[in-house]
Amino acid sequence: MEQYIQCGDIAENPLYVKELGIHIYTAEEFCYYIFNNTYLLGEDFIRQEVIDFFRIELHMPELADKIVKFYGSSADMGAVLVMIMREIGYYEENQIQQFQNRLDRMNRQSLLERSKERGDLLLDKGRFECAVQIYSQTLQMPRDLRQKPQFYGQILQHMGVAYLRMGIWRFRQESHLQRNLNAWRAARFPDGRPITWRLKHVFRSKVSRRLLCAVSERIMKSI
Repeated sequence: MEQYIQCGDIAENPLYVKELGIHIYTAEEFCYYIFNNTYLLGEDFIRQEVIDFFRIELHMPELADKIVKFYGSSADMGAVLVMIMREIGYYEENQIQQFQNRLDRMNRQSLLERSKERGDLLLDKGRFECAVQIYSQTLQMPRDLRQKPQFYGQILQHMGVAYLRMGIWRFRQESHLQRNLNAWRAARFPDGRPITWRLKHVFRSKVSRRLLCAVSERIMKSI
């Protein structure tokens, strides 16, 4: 992983990123964030607050003007982000190309696939409540018949992991999960293992089997 090195100005009023609950204080931090959290970058990520962050807080009016110009020319968000990274110069060109490739891959994915990836990233970052919310929204999307049953099974598995991490044992009944019941039963998991085994595998010996069974039962009742 890249080592963060601060080189420019530090904002007195940082840019708040609600997805991870963090504040960004420098241009280098901004680059680091977008490089490592690509799937959290929605179409509304480049907004007036970002422009003001560069123009006012970091005293980079030329970059702010370029962002406005790029958006005015109907450039997509990816092109704007790549331009910002090149202007700041925190990453090498080959790393920027990796970032561009990641954006291209994301653009080729369906909304359903991107939503799942977003939930997975939030889960990995420890934002468990946000991950559950994204997974729930993903399951409410129109069903994609091109997806294998395991796709929906993995979403439910990851929701169970998030709930377990949060320590919540009373799962609400969510009607949208019912339409994924057949996929869950058909898929279980790609290797055929039940949810109790999977959660035990994830957490090793940190939690008791009794607790894992209780969580598994709650998830199955929810669907």
